[in-house]
Amino acid sequence: MSPTRRIVASALVTAFVAGGGIGTAVAAPAKHGGESDQSSVTAPCGRIATSLSTSQSTRGLQVDFLLDDSRNGRAWHLTMTGNGNVIGSATRRTKAPGGTLNWRVIAPNGSTAISVTASRGATTCRITSGAASTSTGQGDSIVVSKCYTNATKTTGGELLIKASSSDPTARLLAYRPDGSLIGEVQNGGGSRYGGTVMPYQSSDPGRVTIKSSSGGSVTVPTGPFQL
Repeated sequence: MSPTRRIVASALVTAFVAGGGIGTAVAAPAKHGGESDQSSVTAPCGRIATSLSTSQSTRGLQVDFLLDDSRNGRAWHLTMTGNGNVIGSATRRTKAPGGTLNWRVIAPNGSTAISVTASRGATTCRITSGAASTSTGQGDSIVVSKCYTNATKTTGGELLIKASSSDPTARLLAYRPDGSLIGEVQNGGGSRYGGTVMPYQSSDPGRVTIKSSSGGSVTVPTGPFQL
């Protein structure tokens, strides 16, 4: 069976069993409205680390945002959106130990495309469930909307990545956590499957780091194939 046929078969099986969802979920695709209970995505913003997780609660969709600035007392202006609408805004300061801040918001059930924008001076970091991005004011901004695999920790499989850079001329290279090169990701496009089909992987890398020739970098978790 050709690699592309294996990808289509995997996507159909995943969609039937899991019912679709956000491709960058760590444990399982995020399905709001109570069908599934958790998703998480992380993205660096220069030396700053951010993470965004959602979980179903009795009060609605619980959204937890974490920013690690490494310095205490810095004020960050935060805005959260869902379905394109503002869910909440706040100003939070990083605290000891470690210079981190946490922000929890209960979003209405059915909220999707959750995003948090954190701003401080000239630095703006944005993270989205289902897509990860990095924007530091230095280099380019990379958005990853697909990072799918049918490989497991013990078996090999295919890997499909869709990414784009704010610099349309930038080259995007994907790496495994051990630093080994996976291959080049087409900037802003891809094959008929809506992304770049990467070389066969001996195992699921768990997460993939995409580095740009223009200086940007983002790390996203892998997820199962979705239609």
